[in-house]
Amino acid sequence: MLVKTLIPAHGSAISLSEITLVDGTSDIGAGRALVEILEHATRADRDSGSVAGEAGEADRFFRDVQLVSPLTEDRLLSGVMRADAGDAAGGSPTGESVVAGLDPTLAAPLEVRCRKEAWSLLRRPVLSAQAVARSDLGELLRLRFAHLSGARLDGLLEPVPSGDPLQGPRRLLHLLQWAPASVLESLNAAMATLFDDIVITLDASRVVELTLRTGNAPSHADPRRQARAFASLPSLGTRSEAVRRCAAILIVCLLNKGRVLLLDSVDGGLPAHTARGLGRWLSDHQRELDAQLMIASAGSAFRSGLCSGGADVTLVRLRRHEGLIHVNAVPPDACRLLECSGIARAVGAGECLAANGILLTETDVERAIYQSLVDADVPGEHRIHVVHSLGPSTLLMMHTRLATVGVRVAVLATLDVFASSERFQEWCARLTGGAAPRAWMSTRDRLAIEMEGGPDRKTLAENTRELESFLAQLHANANETPPAMVAGTRRASDRWRELRVKGLSILSSELRPWVEELVEELKRYGLFLSPVGSVRQWFQDGRSPSGSPWIEDAMAKIERGACPEPLLASFRETITWIRMP
Repeated sequence: MLVKTLIPAHGSAISLSEITLVDGTSDIGAGRALVEILEHATRADRDSGSVAGEAGEADRFFRDVQLVSPLTEDRLLSGVMRADAGDAAGGSPTGESVVAGLDPTLAAPLEVRCRKEAWSLLRRPVLSAQAVARSDLGELLRLRFAHLSGARLDGLLEPVPSGDPLQGPRRLLHLLQWAPASVLESLNAAMATLFDDIVITLDASRVVELTLRTGNAPSHADPRRQARAFASLPSLGTRSEAVRRCAAILIVCLLNKGRVLLLDSVDGGLPAHTARGLGRWLSDHQRELDAQLMIASAGSAFRSGLCSGGADVTLVRLRRHEGLIHVNAVPPDACRLLECSGIARAVGAGECLAANGILLTETDVERAIYQSLVDADVPGEHRIHVVHSLGPSTLLMMHTRLATVGVRVAVLATLDVFASSERFQEWCARLTGGAAPRAWMSTRDRLAIEMEGGPDRKTLAENTRELESFLAQLHANANETPPAMVAGTRRASDRWRELRVKGLSILSSELRPWVEELVEELKRYGLFLSPVGSVRQWFQDGRSPSGSPWIEDAMAKIERGACPEPLLASFRETITWIRMP
């Protein structure tokens, strides 16, 4: 690693990992944040037209970038060509050093001179990029950063004139020309994991030009036969966009040890399985590459591959609030948990990493209903993601995991949350950060008594009517046979199931106001319990007048703007809570 910490313009310092994903919204592109990091680290902000120089205070992402400390001279010069200025024997009476390499575009040569006294800066305990930028080392950092977008990757692999091994490189292919054979072997090993029968070779047979081709390199003693054999191989430029893009990314990473690679939208246009495989390879081989990756706008498949590999991945989130850009981070453990654990992957929880707010439902049917409401009623830039928990039993566990993303998580559940005293106490501790308030537990216990403490009201009413009828007949005729009483108490599980399906309507008039008050109180903490029971109850008690499955009828109503008003009002109340600061 070279960059240790980002110092946001608004917010706390963010520690980085070997791989950092930068996620922005439509109004603040993550790619612009990468440009600003480059400008802070390489003195580019002094130039006119720079992002950091032109942006107003409200549009700034960062105040500074901190490098790792202690930073050694060898680490700073890893992978570049160094020669002392002075006499031909390499001596330098002034102690000035000349370092040659490629500039941040990787498409042009750059030669930097550093005076001896500049290296003393590396001994500082905290190494600020701004402080380094004011010294000779600021120019040297331009050799340590590279900024590339997906649109510019193809240009890096175009044929170029051959390079001079005694001079610094002028293009990326010059680095490949003089690199050890193991680099090309690693490239082809990586390509073999992504594609079938793709072998890349460097064609230098014409001596004056370098070209990348696909196919096994021929071997002929005669230079003319060698050149003709190479010419018969397809150029890499004729292969698919996915092949060219993956090859460019891999070559950039393999040839730039020690650099910070700022990659913007590099996975665009890749099939999902290829993007996932590329991300996994980069993560598994990051330590061998010895390059720090900062990637903007990565797709979900690419992000999943990165997080499932061996490297730590930190997600840096950019959000605008009250006119200012705020930056926060999701730590590597949370990224790995949401992308790689079995249950999280089964429900697509990894998508929540890029969300501004999360709705958590109990089942996939509820998720489908609420996702349709989000699509129809919430503007796309708010990025509300809906995920389900595979049932009530894993609801609390999923809430705990999703909370690590650092955005508000609203839970949409049924009154079945009250069924277990221990589980409800866990919910209270999770939501409030402390013990359950006594008033909440008192109401929950009164509800449990009604659910579990004796015959239900319908049974009692039927038995009462039968008994009154029998007493009247007995008064008229002493020989009347007593009627058979209705079967007594239903199981408590049946009562809780009825509460989950039908909601508050089954409660006694004495208890219902207390439960309604508790339901309203829980909304303040993001737990929204349906007063009508299951989601089917919102749609004519789950009945479909057309005879089709109720879910089909419900989705059709949402699509044509005929969603039941009570459900829509409840949904918007949830979205309002998510958007609260």
